[in-house]
Amino acid sequence: MNRARRVNQSFDIENILYKNADGWSGWPEEAPFDGIIVTAKCETVPNLFGRSAQSWS
Repeated sequence: MNRARRVNQSFDIENILYKNADGWSGWPEEAPFDGIIVTAKCETVPNLFGRSAQSWS
């Protein structure tokens, strides 16, 4: 996560929130998100990721 933060800062990208946690519980206190990038190893992707994303319709 530190490397990702450094790379994004090198491109002057500052509107990113980082969280290192159990993805099954989501991050409802910061939702909704314009986009979600997950790097992880898991058997299945929790449905809550879709519920936490902005609706563009």
